[in-house]
Order: sequence, then C-alpha cells, then structure tokens
Amino acid sequence: MSNVFKALAVLILSASLQVACNTPDATGGDADCNGDPGGTARIDNCGQCVGGDTGKTGCPRDCNGNYAIDEADRAFEDNCGQCVGGQTGLEACQADCNGDFNLDPEEGAYVDDCGQCVGGATGALPCDCNETPGGSAVIDECGECTGGTTGLEACPADCAGVYGGTAYTDQCGVCDDNPANDNTVDPAGAPCEVVCAGVLLGTAVTDL
Repeated sequence: MSNVFKALAVLILSASLQVACNTPDATGGDADCNGDPGGTARIDNCGQCVGGDTGKTGCPRDCNGNYAIDEADRAFEDNCGQCVGGQTGLEACQADCNGDFNLDPEEGAYVDDCGQCVGGATGALPCDCNETPGGSAVIDECGECTGGTTGLEACPADCAGVYGGTAYTDQCGVCDDNPANDNTVDPAGAPCEVVCAGVLLGTAVTDL
C-alpha cells in the first residue's frame, strides 16, 4: 500500500508542476516596450516608448496637427493668433517699435526719418522732410523739400513737362529753351506770320 501512495504522490506533484509551467506570469504576461511584464508603456506618435514605468509622457500634437519630440520643431500659436513654426512654413509675427503685434506689418508702428516711433497704436504722426512732426512738407519732383513749414514751393514743370526745366513758349507757340528761334516759326515749322497790327499770329486784317 505504501508504494501505491508514493506513486500517487508523484503523479499529483507532476501534474502540479505542469499546471504551474502553463500558467501565465502573475504579473501580467507579455512585456511592454519598456520591458515590464504586463506594463502599460506604449510607443507614441514620435516613436518613443512612453507611459507605464518609463517616466516619460507622449509627445503632444501641435497646432498644425503634427508631432515632434523637440519643442523647437513644433508649430505654435504666436502673439497674432496664427499657427506658425514647425511644418507650417510661417514665421511668428514680430512686435513693432511700440511693442504691439500686427498680422500686417503695414498696420504697425515704425521708426520715422526723425528716429521716432510713430504710426500704429502710438497716435503719433511721422515727421516730414523738414523734420516737423506731423508736417506736410514733401520732396518735390526736383528732389527738394518743399511745402509745409519750409517756405518753399514745389518746382513747376516747364512747357515741355520737365520739372525744373528751362523751356518756355514763345509768341509763336513754340516750346523750347532756344531764344535764337523765338517768334520765327510756328509749332508746325512754318514762318510765324505777323499781321497788320504787328502782332505775331494775330487776327487783325486790313480793311479793303
């Protein structure tokens, strides 16, 4: 009877070992990407093993819908409310000389020719060419600062349409700057006629 009990004990022990070998690890089975059995670590959208016992968090999605490990490579919302940087191909808007941000640089403040920050939200007007803040002097067609507080008038165009030119129209209607041909020919090149009253191109006639 003793041998029967021994044989039975061996069978029970063998069966127990076989069950133990076929039972999954109590910690949860398959290892995660961090090598932890039953762990919850995962591969994120940037190809990193994160979560679980890694101590790392997944890389976030930027405002352009892309993922990047480095913050410098991610798109972000700038001070003008637009998504820039990253893969957007856009640059962040810059502050003007008054510290304000504008989508359109033309709407921002700028430094004028007198070195003052004007325009935009400053409420200040730019100086004119005579260095008068908010002045109306302008550079004329001859390159001179005229008008405003300068006391100078803009140079006029001569009869040939040249600003600052010296051409003039003679009594025969010819526009040039050659006094040698004054009052000799008309604009068509014909001799300039003197009427009976001695007036060039006049309309006086002699009564019959």
